[in-house]
Amino acid sequence: MGIVRKVENAEKVKLVKGDFPVKYKYTMPPHHEKFFQALKEKGTFTGARCEKCGTVYVPPVWFCEKCFVRVEGAVDLKDVGTLQAFTVAHEDPEGQPLPAPVVYGIVRLRGASTVILHKVLADPKKLKAGAKVKAQLKPQNKRRGSITDIEGFVPV
Repeated sequence: MGIVRKVENAEKVKLVKGDFPVKYKYTMPPHHEKFFQALKEKGTFTGARCEKCGTVYVPPVWFCEKCFVRVEGAVDLKDVGTLQAFTVAHEDPEGQPLPAPVVYGIVRLRGASTVILHKVLADPKKLKAGAKVKAQLKPQNKRRGSITDIEGFVPV
């Protein structure tokens, strides 16, 4: 079906508020399954290394963003890294005040080329970009094989 009518003026777009329930199931690709399985069962981080350029992706990817080749080389990583940057949230995604501020940080695990965005469990007044941090995981019996198995990163 082609475009029936092009909207030239954004003010003429009608907005209808309401809910649109969507049910779905996410089937995890094998490279993500391996990452979350290792996190759940062993409390370890895995990545994927591009054999062509050496970029290490965490979480793993299927294709290198730089070389556009299949990434098949698995690599184990430490649960420590560097806090690249951070911010403090005072509101939730809907704009409602949070009971307490939440710190989010961009963390590069040692040996990784890419970063992870996650909570930082620390007083933001005592944080600096470049600080060493360590992943704090949920107890093994509470892990479910998801990114929330990481409670956050704490300063080392």
